[in-house]
Parts: sequence; C-alpha cells; structure tokens
Amino acid sequence: MQYSKDVYGPDRREHATLRRILLWSMLMLLLFFILLSAALFYKVKVLDAKLATLTPQPTAPEQVQIVDKNAPSKEELASLRQRYERDPKSLKKMRAYAHGAFASYLQYPSEALRTSARELFEQIVDRLAEDSKQPLSGEWLALARLSYDAKNYSDSQKWALQVLNLDPQQAEGLLLLGLSSWRLGDLRGAIGAFDRYRLATDDPWGAYIIGILTDLQNKDASASFERARLAHFSPELQRDIAVRMILNYLGQNNLVKAQEEAQSFVAKYPARAEAYYLMGMVRSAQGKLAEARAYWRKAINQDQNFGPAIAALKASRN
Repeated sequence: MQYSKDVYGPDRREHATLRRILLWSMLMLLLFFILLSAALFYKVKVLDAKLATLTPQPTAPEQVQIVDKNAPSKEELASLRQRYERDPKSLKKMRAYAHGAFASYLQYPSEALRTSARELFEQIVDRLAEDSKQPLSGEWLALARLSYDAKNYSDSQKWALQVLNLDPQQAEGLLLLGLSSWRLGDLRGAIGAFDRYRLATDDPWGAYIIGILTDLQNKDASASFERARLAHFSPELQRDIAVRMILNYLGQNNLVKAQEEAQSFVAKYPARAEAYYLMGMVRSAQGKLAEARAYWRKAINQDQNFGPAIAALKASRN
C-alpha cells in the first residue's frame, strides 16, 4: 500500500496546485474587471453634468455669442412685444421682438422666454424660406441654441448645419454642432465639429473636448489632452485633464506614461484621494497588487467615502 501512496500522492498534490493556480487566476480576472469598471465609472460619471456646467475660457455653451447679449429691460421687451402685436405682419417688428426675447433669455433663462423666442424665429424662417436674399444665419443660430437648451438635439444639429452651409468656419455653429452631435451619441461627428471649431478659433477648449470624446472611443487621446494642458484653464479643469490623461494611458496599456503622470499627479495633489487611487490603478496594472492596496488605503485615509478606492480594495481581498 505504500507503493500506492507514492504513486498517487504527488498526483493529488499536483492537482491541488493546479486548482490553486486556477482559483488565483479567476480572482485576478475578477479584480481586473472590477477595476476596469471603476475606471470607466470614474471617467464618465460626471460627463453629462459637466457638459451643462463647464465654463472654460473663452467659450462655453452658455457663453455662445449669437446676438448682442445686452438684454432689453422688461419695459423695453414689453414695448417690442406691443409693437409686434399691433402689426404682426411686419417682419421687421417680429425680428426685433424675437431677438429681444432671445437676448433676454440668454441673460435671464426661462422656459417661457425660450419658447416664445423659438416660436418667433420659426415663424421668421418659414416666412423667409423662399427669399434667398434674406440672411437667416442669425435666426438659424438662435434656433440651434434654443433647441439645444430644450434638449432637442436633432433640431439643434439641423439648424447648426444650416448656419455652416453658409459659413463653414462659423465658430458658434461648429460649437453647437459638436455639442448636439455628442448628445446624440455621434462621437465621430462631434470630434469632427470640435476639431473644426478648434482650428477656426484656436480655442483650447476644443482640444479638451476632443480628448474626452477620443477617450470614450477607447483611442489614444494624449495629443489632445497635451494640447489642452497648455491652456490657461481653471485649476479644476487642469486637474480634470490630468486625471483623464492617466486613465487614457491606462486604457491604452501605456503603463510607463501612466506611471509618470500618476506620480506627477500625486506630487501636485498630495491631499486628494483620487491621486492615490490612480496610483493604485497603475500599480495594479503593473501586477504590483500589494503596492496598489497600499495606495488605495491612502486614498481612503484622505476620503473615507471615496467609492472607487473602497471597491478596488475590497475586490483585491477576495
């Protein structure tokens, strides 16, 4: 019977070793997918809100210069309305009231002003549809902006394209085309519009947005982010660019550049939880799980409610 033990004992030990290797491989694969999910969540969790609230220099959606933003007073707007209502067939008075309502809306946004201005501009466009001599770019641009703010992105895209058919370099038209295409999920079209916007205006915000959209396509966005980083953006936006650079390098499996950027980020923002979380992501991607856990613990020490680090640390222990 000793002979049987000598023959089968090593085989059982070999199977046990293989089982442990297989279990460890499965755990590492699970950790990888959890970390990848956390990274993607971190990249896009504020994307929709950011589009509506960003105020980079010099141009943002809420700063689009379509008409004179010196809005008329309430009394002046009421007077424009009365003149139009006394003579609704007068195109001149209709236009004056429409632009006055739009200028007021840009300065004091309200659904009532937006609806009123949009209806007036649509009437103007309908009345002048057959008159090729009448310039309508101002009305089309206003409609693009009003449609965008009403979340009617298809119409915003349509009116922006009308503007660009007359003037392919019209900056606000390119901006609104890019934004509406983005909202409609047309990342390729949005990148094209923002690239034309960047070239037409030399506004680094275009490069920043191109970087975000390129990253969402899981492509190398470092050139766009590097270009945006040279701009005099706010500290918050500069920090956001740095975070996106690290995540993009990780997504491209460029671990050397990811480590360089993460180390620089930690040195610049030693009190921020995401700095240590990102450094942990880099170490994890490099296969240095013990170091990754140490960085995630540091992130939690900085912010006990920092979800991505908590999730990563928990996953790494399973």
